Amino acid sequence: MNPGLFASLVCSVAVVAAGDVLCTLPVIDLRPGFPQAPHTPVPSPSTPPTTATGACTMTNPLVLSDDFSVGNQWTTAFTRTDPALLNTAANSAGGGNTGGYRRMEHHMSVPGTIFVYHSFSVPYDPSRGAIDHVNYSEDQIEFLPPSPRAAVGWGFFFEQGGNRYTKSVGDEAYTHSSWQPGSIQNLTAADFPGADFSVLGKPITFGFFRATTGGSAFIITHGIDNWRVEIFCR
Repeated sequence: MNPGLFASLVCSVAVVAAGDVLCTLPVIDLRPGFPQAPHTPVPSPSTPPTTATGACTMTNPLVLSDDFSVGNQWTTAFTRTDPALLNTAANSAGGGNTGGYRRMEHHMSVPGTIFVYHSFSVPYDPSRGAIDHVNYSEDQIEFLPPSPRAAVGWGFFFEQGGNRYTKSVGDEAYTHSSWQPGSIQNLTAADFPGADFSVLGKPITFGFFRATTGGSAFIITHGIDNWRVEIFCR
């Protein structure tokens, strides 16, 4: 990974921690005239359940997942170092790692960093069962890289009680232009100071994040598929 990008990603997390601005965005299509990944919009789903349901034990996790083939069940918010930096996100019915996927773009028209939170529509309420640990996995890709070393920062994210918590792994960013798996395993409350996984904890909205840092004008196009969170309860 580009050391300069790593430093910028760390800096972007510091910006978020210092006080981020929540900007809920609509689903926006790509601007015409730019290279695009395969994309066929999917219809909106029926109203999802208000909270996750099902068993949750140490041997039988409650699973939240999305293969992005049944409409848009996501909301998006971001922080950025300059208002000229833009994000687009839309689900596509084809072109994924089998079936649909979520296509995203970061429009880096000026130097800076953009950090984007994607939140799944179905929260988990710990009053149903205290969380022992969480496993996270996804498939990821970068389409049409603007340069050989252009990287996309990625990781796991959740929101609880108005606070956001993130977790990266390894290189913290990827550059591969074919679908590859990514995962972060055995996450506990100790990995997220301030979070409450006990039965007294507030509802948790799970998701993922993406981040890009750049020093020149470019557009970085990327995708996610087979998003999955496994919740193990004690």
